[in-house]
Amino acid sequence: MKKAMLIFLMICFITPTSSFSGLTKNYIGVGARLSLAAPENRGAAFGFGGHCLFDGKISSIGRFQFIPNLSFWFASDENSYRYSVTIIDEYEYRYWQIAMNFSDLKYYFPVPSSFVVEPYVGTGIALVINFSKSRHTHTAPGNSYSTSWNPTSDVDAAVNFFAGIDIPISKKIILFTEIRLTASPQFVFRFTGGLSFTF
Repeated sequence: MKKAMLIFLMICFITPTSSFSGLTKNYIGVGARLSLAAPENRGAAFGFGGHCLFDGKISSIGRFQFIPNLSFWFASDENSYRYSVTIIDEYEYRYWQIAMNFSDLKYYFPVPSSFVVEPYVGTGIALVINFSKSRHTHTAPGNSYSTSWNPTSDVDAAVNFFAGIDIPISKKIILFTEIRLTASPQFVFRFTGGLSFTF
């Protein structure tokens, strides 16, 4: 996790200016987000994260925003099987995921300045790191035991698709909400809300 945070900060503060050649930079910023995630076959999960943003505009066709970000979610699950009054098997599971979304790009639709919200869609490529651990507890007369936690991890490439709205509440503070799909070997839907500070 420390390496992921270091890479994230490097991208935020050492972003190549060539990425915005031809753009009129409007602002940069940082922010935080909270989410309710629905990982495939995992049930509901709580998530959080942080982002940087680099805003620009191309003539009248709309606005683009480069938004490298990190997001995390974690979930737990338990299954219990009772074979008789005294014989029970219990399985416990813990899951975490870190998504390094370092190429997310938003497109803002051109809307009248009188609109109080700014709708957008976006996509990007991500690197996701999955962690999980499980253990088994068996309860029976004269034969009860509990295994130690068995941890596993893997790394996958993923593609993000998202849409949402920005709600500027001042020149320096922007609220936002979005729905996001991260497509990898495991699909994850997120319902996210957050706050950006611009400067």
